[in-house]
Amino acid sequence: MTAAATGASPSGTTASPGKVGPGPHWLAIALPVVVLAIAAAVVVDAGRGTTFFFDEWIWIMQRRSPGATSLLEPFNNHLMALPIATYQLLFRVFGLDSQAPYRLLLLAGHLATCGLLYVYLRRRLGWVVALGGAAALAFFGYTWAVIIWPISLGWVYATTAGIAALLLLDRDTRRSDIGACAALLIGVLSSGIAVPFVLGMTVELGMRRTWRRIYVALVPLVVFGTWYLAYSTGTNDRGSVGQILEFAENVLAQTVGTLLGVDDRGTAAHVVFAVVVVAVIALWFVLGRPHSPRFVGLVTALVAFTALLSYSRATSGLTTWHSYAAAVFVLLVLGELLKGRSLGAIATVAISAVVVWSIVWNIGQLHDGSDLQRFRADQMRAQLTAVDLAGPLMDPDYRPGPLFLETHAGPYLEVAEQYGTPAYTVEELQDAPAHARQAADVALVEGIGIELEPATPIAGASCAAIPRSGGLESGDARVTITARSKPVSVFVGLADPDGGGRRGAKVGRLGAGDTARLALPALPDGISWLLSFDDPTAICLT
Repeated sequence: MTAAATGASPSGTTASPGKVGPGPHWLAIALPVVVLAIAAAVVVDAGRGTTFFFDEWIWIMQRRSPGATSLLEPFNNHLMALPIATYQLLFRVFGLDSQAPYRLLLLAGHLATCGLLYVYLRRRLGWVVALGGAAALAFFGYTWAVIIWPISLGWVYATTAGIAALLLLDRDTRRSDIGACAALLIGVLSSGIAVPFVLGMTVELGMRRTWRRIYVALVPLVVFGTWYLAYSTGTNDRGSVGQILEFAENVLAQTVGTLLGVDDRGTAAHVVFAVVVVAVIALWFVLGRPHSPRFVGLVTALVAFTALLSYSRATSGLTTWHSYAAAVFVLLVLGELLKGRSLGAIATVAISAVVVWSIVWNIGQLHDGSDLQRFRADQMRAQLTAVDLAGPLMDPDYRPGPLFLETHAGPYLEVAEQYGTPAYTVEELQDAPAHARQAADVALVEGIGIELEPATPIAGASCAAIPRSGGLESGDARVTITARSKPVSVFVGLADPDGGGRRGAKVGRLGAGDTARLALPALPDGISWLLSFDDPTAICLT
């Protein structure tokens, strides 16, 4: 029987039910473009106002120069040579003034993953159902850390490369096989989550007994294995079998729950996951227990991803972004399970309704995550502004805040001199939210080392009564402070030209009748200090 008679292509893929006549219906092209464009707008808006965060600062401070050490040393137990090399290039082209170029590149990778997933599913399920799967991933806001945090470049590189390799392997030509091998190499050089793609493809090619093509998977597997033997330190987790199995169930329940738009980690997600597992197993039997090489390979990839992740993270805790790659594997497996099946109008409408609800729910999750990142970004930019203002006055070993990993004031100032900084300008800091300005005050006071020093009252000093919560603006000065009849706490911060009632950072507390001296160094740009107190106090300027 010919391929034309069976409806199958020579590569073994089923002709798309979404095709009309000699080519795809125009909606099969137009609607995915529209959906991805809308998703892009939503993601761009979500990333607005965010900045370099947490692990990114390790790359900024320690891995900004090309070399074997920076590219090949494990990062969170992953080989991430390509993402790190990408950052090194972006440092030199765009600097550190804005994170926007980095986020746009991440977005391009995310959209590429979604676009290729649509192409893959369309060839098996038709364009309507394929669009549902791709749209669910495009708006997968629960995994916002992958979608708007550029350090996740490795994840989207790996998923894009993995799906591309599957599509190229379907073409079954020498050139496409070389392309599939190259895609998998890109994947394993980007993140460990590409390894399950390689393992799955190894199983598939082995089942097909197409040994002349086995190099497609073996070359990237050998490259990764060589790196692992030379560089990897393995995992520090030593979870029990029970912990590993529990983690595996949690990550899959979280993923299925997120895809369906239900409670992500609560009881509902676990109940829904159990129902879905039973339904899929029943469907597998109903469909005649399909076991094509591609189906078995993708199931292997899903199992390998879950097992490797659970083994390496069993005692570290589950995070949201694990479900991004897990969702890709789940959707690929479902696409292969239902390959060539006509789902019918009722099932298609039901799937569409679930997808719409999933998108609505996930957009809410995306907004929550982006709000948190903007809050953090305001604080971090303000802390960097404090370091910039203090300059050489700042302790070079001072760490501006807990969200700056491996970042200290002295090395940061050197990096900022070379590549710029995402810090606020002085004018921007004055307009920043109150929590950000408070963070800048704390960074200035702690980094410079401003604190109260015991002193004796100065005879004849000019003193003034400061009312409760009042303040005193001063430039470079040494201030003697005498508490009156009550203990008093002393706060120091940057003067706020618009007021606002901010106290600044606490530098100490005086007992009743005690006197202390406070040395305030001069700041650039004519910026003044603000002293404030929590009780009436006598202030004496020396």
